[in-house]
Amino acid sequence: MIALSLINAVVLLLIILIDRKIFRGNVFSPGAIFAYFALLPALSGIYFSFRSDKFDEIILAQLDAAYHDRYYANVALLLTMLSNITVYVGIAMGYFARGEVTTFVFNRVFMFRGFESGDRGEKNIDKRVWLFGGIVFALGLVAYVAFLTIIGGLFALWAELHLRSVKNAGLGYLQTFFMMAIQIGATSMLYISFKYDRTGRSIIIILLSAFVLGSIGARGPVLTFLLSILLLYHFKIKKFQKLISPQLVALSLFVPIFVVAMLQFRGNSPGGPSKEFSELASNSIGSIEQGFIARIGRIERDMVILKYFDDNDFWFGASYLGLIYAPIPRSLFPEKPPNDTGMYLRVMALGDRVSPPQPVSTLGSSGWPEGNWAGYMNWGFPGFFFLFYVSGYLLGGFYGYLVRNNFPIFATCIYSVFAVGGAPSLSVAGLINLAMLFLVATLLMVTVTPLIGSARKLMVILSSR
Repeated sequence: MIALSLINAVVLLLIILIDRKIFRGNVFSPGAIFAYFALLPALSGIYFSFRSDKFDEIILAQLDAAYHDRYYANVALLLTMLSNITVYVGIAMGYFARGEVTTFVFNRVFMFRGFESGDRGEKNIDKRVWLFGGIVFALGLVAYVAFLTIIGGLFALWAELHLRSVKNAGLGYLQTFFMMAIQIGATSMLYISFKYDRTGRSIIIILLSAFVLGSIGARGPVLTFLLSILLLYHFKIKKFQKLISPQLVALSLFVPIFVVAMLQFRGNSPGGPSKEFSELASNSIGSIEQGFIARIGRIERDMVILKYFDDNDFWFGASYLGLIYAPIPRSLFPEKPPNDTGMYLRVMALGDRVSPPQPVSTLGSSGWPEGNWAGYMNWGFPGFFFLFYVSGYLLGGFYGYLVRNNFPIFATCIYSVFAVGGAPSLSVAGLINLAMLFLVATLLMVTVTPLIGSARKLMVILSSR
């Protein structure tokens, strides 16, 4: 394990060096973004390779005894290294591909050049962006309040955060809408605030957005939002010339503290989250290995996948049949298959067999995101390499579109959210998230933009009184 873990890290460092040559030192090129996020599980793998006692205590303890064979850990590390190379090849191919189709789809279908279309002048465009962001952000807040009202209020949710998946059942699309509206609206407003150096306004927007996104017990949306702000600043305001900067160092220190603290806040028992800050801090420090180092890795998931499909048939697309039922709200179809097909993986890890698509009631209440390993689970090695390649191609192709179109404002805001995490997941849950991101973004652009003219007229009337 030690040798393979180190070789994987070296491969990622070589990818970063090659990428800096191709993209002329851009520290946030698509290849660099992918490599940074891929380094996190690589570092986790290195840590547990050297700490075999912790590997047994933390990693293997989560798995049924049938999955304790370290042979599968070595195979998982080897395949991870090959998948990283495959993704980067996809990124390069997507970036250098001719972009006529991509440009047509993003400009004409998704309306990603909505602000720049026509000859409006820079100041008029900035006003439109600010008003758009404000209206979308307000819509997100309205949807957030509606979400809380349905589940009984924020404090009721906090009292039973360990049951949040049960309390949120049937509200997935409403939750997704307000999260995406908050992120899209906030990044649009922050672009203007950064551009005109409105520090106080920027801080208020960031804090309010982070509170809303994190208040329902989710870590991912908050981290995605903060990282997307970083990318937006880099692409539209001022490029970071090196990775060692006050902003990046502060964010790097914040992430592990936030992840572990959030685990303690959410709680895992009917007692709910820790009430005393001193208790929260103590628990967070004590669980850094299990709460952060283990969670940024995924070797336990890959071991389960490899062993399970050594003993069982591949699914041949069966898990993707859940996409057929995905548009149906769970409130209307309680027994529909899970959108999060990682729930199958969690059940597998406990030693049970699954046969997708199957009702969510036959599974647990949580899942392990399988990411692009969904390709292996369905079609073996061909599916594995295909999904990783396409994932990289999408990331590189989106960035290539931005470069060819001089980084349109709205498209850059969407890319800043899209690129967080590296190459996108093409599992069932990943595809649903991508579809929702582009669908919500396009609907907001199409429906909110016509309101901007009316909003500007109203502001003029109010300011004249």
